Amino acid sequence: MKYLSDKTKKAYETIAELENAEKEYDLAHAAEIEAASKKKARAEEINEARKQVITIGKTCAEKMEELKKEYQSKLDEVEQEYYKAKNNYEQLVRDFCKDYGAYHYTYTDENATIGDLINLFFR
Repeated sequence: MKYLSDKTKKAYETIAELENAEKEYDLAHAAEIEAASKKKARAEEINEARKQVITIGKTCAEKMEELKKEYQSKLDEVEQEYYKAKNNYEQLVRDFCKDYGAYHYTYTDENATIGDLINLFFR
């Protein structure tokens, strides 16, 4: 009677031959088995890290939305203050130009912004 090995995929005359062949096969492939188990462990570590990134990402997104809502009203107040001052300035310049014809202001490096220079052309 012949004995078939699942590992080596060969037939053997005796059980002793089969066991010896499988032991040799296990020794020869021990490095491959160990490498495969290390690879699997590292892949699992990566999967866990990915899950953690997703979880933390969702938490951070929720926190960012809360902060946006919290600070949006404060930002709106600051923006309204700026536009109020800007509108007042522009109204004063218009009134001055209406009364005297022109208003001259010299832009220097210290007080000029790109927005001021653009406004000169589109006013």
